[in-house]
Amino acid sequence: MGWHSNYLNAFELHGLRKDCNMVDYSKSKHVNVLDFGADPTGTKDSAPAIQNAINSVAAVPGGGSVEIPSGIYLVSNDFINLRDRVEVYGHGFSTQIIGFNKNPKILRDVDGDDMECQGIFHMGSYNTFVGDMGTNIPMRFGVRDMFIRAANLNLLNPNIRKGFFEYQIAQGKHVADNYIPDNIAGIIVHTRYDIFNEPEAAPIISNIEIWDTAIGIAILGEHDRAMKVDKVRIRKTRRQGLLVGKPVGHVQRRTESLNSGAADNKFVMVEVSDANLGGGYHGAIEVYGAQCKFVACTAWFAIRNKPNSDLYHDRDQYRRKSGAGWAIFGERNMFIGCTAQENGGHGWVVGFKDNQFMNCLGESSSLENSLILKGTARTDEAANWYIGRNASGARLVSPRSANPKVGQRSSRYGFYLENKLDDISIVAGSSRNARDGNKLTSNDGRHLFFRRDRSVPWGNFYIDINFVVYRTSQDNEINRNSQNDVKV
Repeated sequence: MGWHSNYLNAFELHGLRKDCNMVDYSKSKHVNVLDFGADPTGTKDSAPAIQNAINSVAAVPGGGSVEIPSGIYLVSNDFINLRDRVEVYGHGFSTQIIGFNKNPKILRDVDGDDMECQGIFHMGSYNTFVGDMGTNIPMRFGVRDMFIRAANLNLLNPNIRKGFFEYQIAQGKHVADNYIPDNIAGIIVHTRYDIFNEPEAAPIISNIEIWDTAIGIAILGEHDRAMKVDKVRIRKTRRQGLLVGKPVGHVQRRTESLNSGAADNKFVMVEVSDANLGGGYHGAIEVYGAQCKFVACTAWFAIRNKPNSDLYHDRDQYRRKSGAGWAIFGERNMFIGCTAQENGGHGWVVGFKDNQFMNCLGESSSLENSLILKGTARTDEAANWYIGRNASGARLVSPRSANPKVGQRSSRYGFYLENKLDDISIVAGSSRNARDGNKLTSNDGRHLFFRRDRSVPWGNFYIDINFVVYRTSQDNEINRNSQNDVKV
């Protein structure tokens, strides 16, 4: 008799088992979706089977895991609803999940942030949160180790499916831009509770690649906190690639004063490319949440079709993010070793206060390339770093601006700072432009342009770029023999 039997017998001996909510081990804590009828050949809709597998594990006290083996799985609306304490995992990129519209819809590209979409894996939708109000469920769920993509095609039609498999699957190609849906995201997490949840939703998203969706990953809820998102690649989205928090204009955040959600999360090695294919006011990575950390993340090749006047709009700061690599409109976030490269708009748009940047790069914004500049967008317009007047308290340590391609024009400015900006510090900054021989100075403000507002005095700033320091602060010299404490 093993220790497990002795343990249970001891409970029975003392009459305790009846009164305790013991785990029912007759139900499995780990299941395989093939046992529920999922089709790994991609010929039928596997969404019901995968959902049944998740629901069966969710019914087990303490939850468990759901395995999706190698194969191609078609899933249609309402796709796959994630459940508390259930982790869904695949066999790496040999597990392909393809979300599709049974009734392909006419695409609508909008400039705003209020158009509904559903995640192929989701807890809540873009516009609607979920949560058991009045309860305190410690939610733990996750998605990892798989390839997720979408198509605005009815893949249950054998003729359409045949062409999709021969070209998109066999040759590893994206669908044409006009077949990327506007209503299907890769992963959406949107939870909220009316009492403090312990300790937040804390989902895990790891080792995921996402192609051809409206949004790659959207983390929106007020209780979608303490997340860990790592090793993620997102390619070709109609709107944002990665969205952290609700933008102003979202149906639940019509004004800036309302809670953005998605605070206190961590992102490591997330890469987003080819975002904003719909040509709206969207960036590759947009951050509205607070106190998040980003390490070694990259945004590149975002599309812009908006004019130069929107990039430097005086009244609406959210217009400036069209085709941006990063749009930062949350506060107290930290960015370490992150890059913005070859985006149609600004590399970085920093619009809110108290954000920190360490060893980050903005490179070749508004690059002379017809793939990223559409409509009225032109090269030599954007800035590699755009720091708005609301970004007080920003701290940039060793930031770099670079235009390394001799044969192509790119950013107009290295660092562009708006007027009325106060409490800004840039230390050991660097700006280089290969087209002018990487000179350390320019006559037209290409390296640094700080707009002056003659109606107000300069605020407090310390700016060190290309070994030249500009500052309004005053030094306080300390006498070597002083016996006084130093106080600030």
